[in-house]
Amino acid sequence: MFGSVVRHFRIESKDLVYLKFILEAYEGLVTLSTEDAKNNIIRISTPNGLTEEVEKLLQELHAEVSFHEIPPVSQQGM
Repeated sequence: MFGSVVRHFRIESKDLVYLKFILEAYEGLVTLSTEDAKNNIIRISTPNGLTEEVEKLLQELHAEVSFHEIPPVSQQGM
């Protein structure tokens, strides 16, 4: 169960602080990092074994927060 799943999202800047606050409340569930502040791209890392819980949480949050998944930044523009 070692390792993690990394996903990238583009988020509205007005929603970033709220999303970070909510995800941090679920201690140990995810790590949220800003990948590209200029383009509002974040990276969410999830420990293996918790991906289903994170997916459910993100689906619920999508009703309140504007974000969508994108390919990893290193793969964009290829």
